[in-house]
This record gives sequence, C-alpha cells and structure tokens, in this order.
Amino acid sequence: VLLLGLLGADLIGFQFFGYARHFLNSAFRLMGLSYLFELGGFLALETTNREHRVHILAGHMAIDFQQVQKLVPTLDCTCLRKKYPGRVILGSIDRLERLAGLDLKLKHFQLFLEMYQVDPSEVVLVQYAYEPSLGQWEEQLEGPSFKEIIMAQAAEINKKFGFCVDIVIGEISKETRLANLNAMDVLFDSSVCHGLNLTPFEFLSVHSEKAPGAVILSEFCGASKALTGAYRINPWDAERVLEALDQAIKQAVSMKENGPSEQFMTDYNYVATCSLSGFVSEFLRDLRQCGSTDKAFTGPTDRFDHSSIILNTQPTFRKLERSELLWAYKESRNRAIFLDIEGTLPPDADDLFVRSKNPHRSEATEQMRSSFGAKPSKQTMDTISSLCADPNNTVYVLSSRDRETVTEMLGGVRNLGLCAEHGFYTRHPDRSVLKKDTDDRPWICQAPEMDTSFIVLARVLMDQYVKRTQGTRIESSASTITWWYRDADPDFGRNQARELQRGLTEALFSYPVAVDSGKGYVEVRHVCVDKGAAVTDALDRIATTRNAPVDFVLCIGDDRSDEVMFEAVHAMSDANVGVKRVGSRPSMDGDDNSTARSLGDVSDTVGEASCVSVASQGDDDEPRTVGFTLPSTQKTRWKMRARMKFFTCTVGKKPSQANFYVDTTAQVGELLKALRTQSMHKRVVSVPDLAAFGGGSGGGSLRPLSNHPSSAFM
Repeated sequence: VLLLGLLGADLIGFQFFGYARHFLNSAFRLMGLSYLFELGGFLALETTNREHRVHILAGHMAIDFQQVQKLVPTLDCTCLRKKYPGRVILGSIDRLERLAGLDLKLKHFQLFLEMYQVDPSEVVLVQYAYEPSLGQWEEQLEGPSFKEIIMAQAAEINKKFGFCVDIVIGEISKETRLANLNAMDVLFDSSVCHGLNLTPFEFLSVHSEKAPGAVILSEFCGASKALTGAYRINPWDAERVLEALDQAIKQAVSMKENGPSEQFMTDYNYVATCSLSGFVSEFLRDLRQCGSTDKAFTGPTDRFDHSSIILNTQPTFRKLERSELLWAYKESRNRAIFLDIEGTLPPDADDLFVRSKNPHRSEATEQMRSSFGAKPSKQTMDTISSLCADPNNTVYVLSSRDRETVTEMLGGVRNLGLCAEHGFYTRHPDRSVLKKDTDDRPWICQAPEMDTSFIVLARVLMDQYVKRTQGTRIESSASTITWWYRDADPDFGRNQARELQRGLTEALFSYPVAVDSGKGYVEVRHVCVDKGAAVTDALDRIATTRNAPVDFVLCIGDDRSDEVMFEAVHAMSDANVGVKRVGSRPSMDGDDNSTARSLGDVSDTVGEASCVSVASQGDDDEPRTVGFTLPSTQKTRWKMRARMKFFTCTVGKKPSQANFYVDTTAQVGELLKALRTQSMHKRVVSVPDLAAFGGGSGGGSLRPLSNHPSSAFM
C-alpha cells in the first residue's frame, strides 16, 4: 500500500541515491517495476497504470550559506577557545541517543590517547548533546541510561589522562551552536545511523579560507556521500578511526600555518553553492518539467492498477478500443492475425496456480510450469479455434520456443499457423485439415542451410553463468540458445544478464548473430531469424494464396522480440503506398498521390493505408519504396486498389513500435472473444437475410440487400 501511494507522485525526492536505490529495489522486487535513465540526468521508474513515469530525484537539502556567512561576524567565537587555549579542539553537536555513536566516539578517543601517545594537554574533545525530540524513552529501559553511560566513559578518560573530554548536555541556541562550531578545529562524527545531518554543512559554512577546519564523517551519515573531502570512517573499525583522528589533527595544525588544504576547499566550495532556497527552486522546476511531459498525452486516464506497465509516450500511441477494432474487422474480407504466446495470450489460471502454490509438483510438471511460463487457457484456445474456422481469417501464433513446446501448447488447434524459434520453423495454416481426423501439416524450416555453430560457443559461456547464478537454466533449439533467469534473484539475475550479454556480444562478434535480452532471458539467434521476417513471409503467402491483398492485420505482442513484428507490419503497410507514413489523411476520391495516415494520429481514423500505385514509378513501371524491398511475388499485387486496416498492439503501455496498447493479457482475451463473436454474428445474420432476397417466399431472383453490412456470404 505504501509503494502504491508513492507511485501516485510525479516526482519523488530522496536525499541521496543510496536511499533511492532502496526504494527502486523494493519497487522491482515487490511489483516488478524497473527503472531507466533519461536525458538530462533524470532517473525514471516504469510505473503502473499511469500515463507518465514517476521520476526519482536524488538531491539533498542544504543550509543557507549566505545567511550563515552574515551571522559569523556577530558571533562570539572566542568563548570556547578561551576555555581551551592552545589546544586542538575536536567536537561535534549530536542528539543524545545510541544511534549517534557517542559511546563509540569516546572509546576511540581513549584508544587514540593511549596508542598514539598524544599529549592530553594538546587536544580536547568537546561533545554537545541535546535530548531527542521524542523524549526520554530510553529511561524506561533496564540498566543505566545512555546519558549515564557516556558520562561514566568521560569521567574514566578524564581520570586517566586529565581533563580532555568535555560533555555538555542540554539545549543549544542557533547562535551558540554556530559559534562553537567555528571554534572547533576538527568536526568528529561517529554516528552509526544518521540521515542527512546538516551539522557538517554548518561547520564548513562558519569556517573560511582564513580559518579552515578538518572533517571526520561516519560513512553511515548521509552527508558523507556529498562531502568528498572529509575523512570517511566506519565507527566499528577502530584502526581506521584512529588513523583518521591522527590525520585530521595534523591537517588542522598544518592549515593554521599553511592555509586551507585542497580537501577543505573542495567541501567548502561545494557547500557555498548550496542553499535551501535553491534546493526548493530546483525541486519545483524538476516537478514542472516532469509534469509537462504528461500534457503531451491526450488519451484517457485509466484506473490505477499495478497489473500492467505504463510509460510516457506520444499522443499517437493510445489504447486499442474494441469498437474501433470490430468496425475494421467487420469491413474486411482477407484478414491476418498474428499473436505472441507468453505475456500476450491469457494463461491457464489453474496452471499458474499449481506453478505458484504446489510445492510437491513432479519433475515433468516442474519443467512445464517453471520459468518458461504457462500454456494459454482453454477458453483462449477455443476462441482462437473459432477465429481459425472463419474462412476470411488466417491466424498465426509466433513464439521463441522450440517446435515441441509450441506443438504441445497449441498443436491441437486446427488450421492455426505456428511459428517456432522466431519463425525458423513454420507450420502454415491449411483449411483442409478441418475436414480430417488428424493434423498432419509439416514443419517447414525457413533456413535449412544456416550455420548454427555459434550455439556451441554461446553454450560454453552460458554454462558458466548457470553455475554461478542460482535459478537459471539454458534452453537450446535448432536456431537459438537462451539463458533464462526469471527464477533467479531479481537484482543478481539482471546484473548477470547484463554481463552475459556483453560477453556474448564480444565472443560472437564474427558470427552473423544477434544477442537480445528481454523479460528474464538473454538469447542468441541468427540475424536472419526473427518474427518480423516470419510475419512478412506469412503476409506474402496469404495474399498469394487468396490472390487478393490483405485488408486487415492485427498483430499483438508484449516483448522486445515482438517489436520486429510491428515493424514488419508497418513496412508492409507503407509499401502499399510507396511512401513513409507522414500522418496525412488518405484522399477519399482514390487519388494515386494520396499518402497513408499513421495509426492513432487522431481518434476518428483506424490507421488506413490505401493500396494504390506509387506516384513515382521506375522504368519497369514497378513501385519504389523507401527502406523496404518488396518480394518478387508482390510487385504486381501492390498495385491493386484496396483499403488496409492494420493494428499493431503491445501488452502494457511502454516505448514500442506498436501503435496501440492494452493493459493486460485479459484484455487481449476479451478482444479476441469480441472478434469471434463478430465472425459468428456475420454468419448467423446472413441466414435471415435470405428471406429478404427477391421478396422472401417468391420465386424471384435473389438480390443482396445493398444497405446491410452483413448481407454478404462469408
């Protein structure tokens, strides 16, 4: 609940990146949200169902340096020095609590006096402590209070070495606080857990080039991340603390004679550039900048839900409306539907339940329901089967899995086109199988002569990462090899994947391969094998088989490997007019010089592209396109006049080549069911229309109703 509340903000500020990292890790582990870096130094979290990113700012508050500088001349800074003349004054101002590490500080100071043979008359530790605002809660604990403990420690040191520890407990005014900090030569902080702690900033502000000072900061203090010139210590590391005390005292003595050190000037100049008003102004400016990106989005604001990943996009990228899709589906006659499996089709709920709840599953069940994902639900398979039965539809399901896995998942759906291993193996639809008892369609290898020796080399490196990364495994097929880390520790797996991808890229640089990464995997495949090529081949085959151009394309995916599908569909649609999509509306009078309008440019269009002859013709009177080569079998087909409606859709709103998005896999299932209902509706409505042909019961000639959208036989 706390995370969901924070994700409702446009900008979340943390004092230091270390604190922000804890938040990002929590968001990733609990909600599966990842982050990225944007131009200008912004850190953005890929949030849930929002139309913008949640930006993360790592910037600490500060003190008003100029105001402190004006107060310095009015302060009585001689009181403490008169009390301890000629001594090097070490000190600090802390809360009287255990987290301030005061007991450790006194212990280390005593060891310093013993081991470094320092003359106690030359140094003094002045410790100011004030009661925490929450009150004396420690007084209720058994045994001596923390105040009694440190007072006893100070008394023991003074008894042994003479008076060299001064503990002052009580409230301290701002003027007295700044005056005492000005009188100190070394600021000594040993907190074991502290946030920002502005005391070091005040210490540097009241000093100057003429009166510099040294700073010792605990690494558990937030200020140590910003003040790089300070001596950083671990309060539990006695040896390092003693070394820092020795070096800081020597530096303080040296600066009195030789002027400020480089360490002091580094931190002093940094503090001089900080101000409280500047911090607030910058935060508000960043907030306005983050909020301004949301104004570019004109789509609807959906219910806040962490079931889908949403990113900031351009106004042309919008949610796919069911009515819009159904209208285009109803008006088309040669349709192509391309679907990814995992992350796109609704999974089997029982399969997911067993995968997550049953600790005693068998080995076979484990292999099927492990990180490789669950099979589609029975309802989804029935819906796809109905779509395949429509004679106007050609449906393909594409996957990176091997043939055996794809066949096991969807092989029972008749007339369904299957593409395994990114299209390396394809099983094309064939309506004749609807009349057979068995489905004997063969798997066709698209590149039988392809060199796959890279798989052996990639496996050698992947095996090393499997040994060193628990919860990972390798899946190998005829054309690809994949390292899966979905079941590994999220952070460790992601870091290992990044290194593995870099190593594979270097090791296989001489091979014609692509090293891709996606949701929980790193994959090596041949550059000629991808889903985009499979979609292009399928569209060409559909148009050739039916001797008519495809006038409806629905392509849905969710992963990076699906982006090439979207690009292929866009390239085919662009090729229909021979120009790039420029966002202008096609001419309604059939002008051959009309250009295509990109999907989603305005809400009243469906992204139509007129299949017309290209205005610019070559000597052979064949279309010329930019950045896309038409297959030879297509060169005459693209001149046919038609209207093409194409929908490229990604699951989850994120940077994508797609023109539309849906929030969840459940919405994909709902869209497919709506298309199935439309197909069945068309076939049913055409039957009663027969009564209207030729006047109903009369024996006149049959004439179709010109104004009925469903009067044509399907």
